[in-house]
Amino acid sequence: MAPHRRNILHVTYHVKIDTVLDLAQLGLAAREGTTLAARDLYRPEGASDAAFDAAAGTLTIKGLPPHRIHLVGVRATDRASVAKATAQFAALGSSLPPELPPTVLDGGLVTPQTAYAAPGQTPEIQASAGIRVAAWRLPDRVLLAVINAGDGPRDAVLRVDLDKLGITPRLPWQEFVGVRQLHAELNAPAPTLDFYGRTLSLRAIPPRGGRVVSIRRH
Repeated sequence: MAPHRRNILHVTYHVKIDTVLDLAQLGLAAREGTTLAARDLYRPEGASDAAFDAAAGTLTIKGLPPHRIHLVGVRATDRASVAKATAQFAALGSSLPPELPPTVLDGGLVTPQTAYAAPGQTPEIQASAGIRVAAWRLPDRVLLAVINAGDGPRDAVLRVDLDKLGITPRLPWQEFVGVRQLHAELNAPAPTLDFYGRTLSLRAIPPRGGRVVSIRRH
């Protein structure tokens, strides 16, 4: 009977959380041409998706189990910038998604200040044979679409000049460079960055396939 009693208590103490957000104080006040959205970054088993009312500035989480954490991100995106970046992705002509992955928007990688460079237009990034790389740049981060232009699987080795990209840590022991794969085929190997060798490697990209990777100074 003990396991059954624990299950009852588990359900009994699920809670609903309503939070009022001061969006202006958070720097997320609604502006013309901007969309506010929330997304679950981590949702424990048993909890419902977070509900966000941008007009009222309220965030609601239902069914949060005891002693669990539910992580939710709230972001503001510029609609014109997102439309422009979406068109740039589509023009690359690979297996990249027709819509920007939510992780790209979560990372603040698409803004009015983001500078786009089509494949071959970023001298700071030199790709191995058969690999095309498009870049979206901000002062402390870069978003890369790495495309295998060949007819067979291929490894991509990118020589990345972190200094010229402005990503090299400026505060020793306080900053670091992180790499994150934001879009890839199922079970794709994770990218690896050789910081001292200034080399980013992505293994076994499928023919005509593409992966989306970010490099960021934290």
